Amino acid sequence: MNKIPKEKLNHLILVGVGTALALAAVWFLVIGPQRAAVAASRIKMAGAQKQYQDVLDSITRSNSSTNALEKADARLVRAESDMASNDPNVWIYDFVRRLNNDKRYKVTISVQGETSVEPVNILPKFPYKQLKVLVGGTAYYHDLGRFIADLENNHPYIRLVDLTIEPQANGEKLSFTMQMITLIKPTA
Repeated sequence: MNKIPKEKLNHLILVGVGTALALAAVWFLVIGPQRAAVAASRIKMAGAQKQYQDVLDSITRSNSSTNALEKADARLVRAESDMASNDPNVWIYDFVRRLNNDKRYKVTISVQGETSVEPVNILPKFPYKQLKVLVGGTAYYHDLGRFIADLENNHPYIRLVDLTIEPQANGEKLSFTMQMITLIKPTA
């Protein structure tokens, strides 16, 4: 093997050490900070993607909330369409007349007392008032049951309370009285 002179060997060692130092300097001074910047950029990009996805989810929830609100508003408008408004006394007499004309039930009903309009104290700032009226009439037992069930199911804004049932003198029909409480649609 050829011997390299000591001077050239020292130069070669110095060049190797210098190259190693230069590579280490490039690694720590250039490549290391660039890798850290790339890692920080990836973290920042992941955060931005999550934020973007959150905005898309919010838009989707907003659209579904808007649809749900529109459906609820339409249900409220349908419910309020038959609700008492303007003059509650005219409404209650018309409502009772319509109930008497309904051929599905063999029930006769009439207003038997004064009507009273009161605020509803169920919830604060509740926009509706309530109309209370005593009604009474005659019916067969099963017809009265069907009538009351259908009335409360078809008119969710009406409650029937204090139902009193007594047999009539002839024995087949019943006489009844009950308090009808209905909400009054607020005027715009």
